[in-house]
Amino acid sequence: MSMSLQIKGFDVHSETIAGETVIVHLATGNYYSLRGVGTAIWKLIETGAGEERITQCLAEHYGRSVEELKKDVGDFIARLRMEELIEDGQAGQDAAGLALDTQSLESAYAPPTIETYSDMQELLLIDPVHEVDDTGWPNKGSDAN
Repeated sequence: MSMSLQIKGFDVHSETIAGETVIVHLATGNYYSLRGVGTAIWKLIETGAGEERITQCLAEHYGRSVEELKKDVGDFIARLRMEELIEDGQAGQDAAGLALDTQSLESAYAPPTIETYSDMQELLLIDPVHEVDDTGWPNKGSDAN
């Protein structure tokens, strides 16, 4: 039985703009960039696809065998797991009828990659609710009405 994948918890947020997916992990303060095949895989994960179905979709789109793409997809999903961006969904929830979003895909296959950034980590990890004085938050200035 095929296992679905899902985005992990409330700390992971993503947005896809012009073929690039930016993912923010609020618990670690890291953010990530996916393009091309990485964006297509992320969109399939958002719909509950499992590793098997994702590999099958890419194989169909690029006219390659599932065996050829299995390692690339497996390595990419392992990296998403390592970064704590995804987790297993429920067994049997892998939707077999999913279609690959081809808008973000290049015509030639390139293995999916993920770029990791931690330069905004301090800003993303700020907890403004606990960084206030006894007057609370938001703290209105004395001239505010």
